[in-house]
Amino acid sequence: MPGRFLVSAEPPKSDADVPPAPGDDLLEYLAVKRDGYKAYEALIELDTNAAAFNLACILIGFDADRATLPEYHFDPTPLEGDAAELRVEWEQDGQWRRVPPARLILVEGEPVDDHDWVYTGSTFIGPGDYLAERTGALIGFVHDRDSIIEHRRGIGLGAPHPPRVNRALLPPDGTPIRVVVRNLGPGEQDAAAAPDP
Repeated sequence: MPGRFLVSAEPPKSDADVPPAPGDDLLEYLAVKRDGYKAYEALIELDTNAAAFNLACILIGFDADRATLPEYHFDPTPLEGDAAELRVEWEQDGQWRRVPPARLILVEGEPVDDHDWVYTGSTFIGPGDYLAERTGALIGFVHDRDSIIEHRRGIGLGAPHPPRVNRALLPPDGTPIRVVVRNLGPGEQDAAAAPDP
């Protein structure tokens, strides 16, 4: 059954702050767990771990049996999986600002207008050795087997320059943000893939 969950700014320890910018703001992941191995190339660090994030995905109806994982890092083949709607939001001047996360990413200087995300579930590489937990990758967009949610077609794959942070849309440093994940049922999958009006 479709549902949604929220990694929110509500206590205890559930806020997700935009981390300090890495050297060149080069990105491969929308979100990783706090202090995860891949944090240096992620836009958002969430106060969760991969097992809890994946369990929340399963509880709202995502199923890894319907997913395909990329064959290799930067694999250009579109991925299959349950469609996910993602939203990043924060309070600014007394109002909630809601942004599709792909807009926070620039490819060749332009914001991304492709919002087709899928649940892939990551994978185990041995008994009890969950790859997403090992690397901290939660939501990615360059087709990495580590990620629990990935962009269906990938963002910036094959582009001359790697994706970068769209600083024009970011809230001030230290602003608590929320990442909302929603499982789109079969009837809503086509709407999720459509660009914003």
